[in-house]
Amino acid sequence: MKDAGIFITVGTRDLQLNQEVSGLDLVYNPDSKTYSIKNPRAIGSYLSSRERKFPDVGEFEYPIIKPAFNFIREQGFNIKWVKLVVTNQVDAVEEYKKNDTFFYPLILEQLIKRDFNLILDKQADFKPLSIERNIIFLDSMYEFFNKYFSENDQYKAYADTDKVFFLGQGGVDALNTGLLLNLIEFFPNLIQLQKSAGVDHALPLKFTDLFRSGFRKKLYENSISQALKQYNYSLIKEIVNKKKSEFYLSSYALCPKPSGFQFSTKKPDGVDEDRFE
Repeated sequence: MKDAGIFITVGTRDLQLNQEVSGLDLVYNPDSKTYSIKNPRAIGSYLSSRERKFPDVGEFEYPIIKPAFNFIREQGFNIKWVKLVVTNQVDAVEEYKKNDTFFYPLILEQLIKRDFNLILDKQADFKPLSIERNIIFLDSMYEFFNKYFSENDQYKAYADTDKVFFLGQGGVDALNTGLLLNLIEFFPNLIQLQKSAGVDHALPLKFTDLFRSGFRKKLYENSISQALKQYNYSLIKEIVNKKKSEFYLSSYALCPKPSGFQFSTKKPDGVDEDRFE
């Protein structure tokens, strides 16, 4: 059985209740017949006041996250690690701090272990990742996750996993996007999942492959275009020969070329001889 791991950005809707409880300010969702938590940070005091003994979490639901694990199970993977990305802001006003999902992993871990124990590694890592600053700034979030993957020793364990999944429907847009871009950069085996409203299953998205192919295509088009401006035909041949697929050849075909251009063209005046084979 192949191994998998999953990154999940945890938002306020990722933990819901199937009944009213005292001690929490709730909002009823008629479509799902569940209750959303208006003040997620209050989960901490709720658990403490109830003196909860896990895994007694029967009143909780996770309708957005659960379908992602169903999908992974259907694909026949064994889950080695689950990285729940939450917020615990220290640079925000109290109004926004109330939406922090810092305490959600305490319950989500128990729910996941209850429902998916058969596909979880016995030593599955559930250590959450808490973001404390600049969660609404895309540049800050991109830099944070880039540094996290570049300098974190744990990255090797992530990279050795056969398949890496990402569910980024909760949390803040800047955080989700910053993480996704870095996952695309660091994990060629990434699959992005999405659970749409009104359905009870998650589906894989093609965005990561589309982004990579489009980015590579533009990168090679720009490389060839710059080489053409410098009459560096040998470099163009090297690029095309290195990437002989139709994809890269089409990139070459799309680039603007000097009038009468051919690989056998005589060296133009003023161009160094060593640029030619």
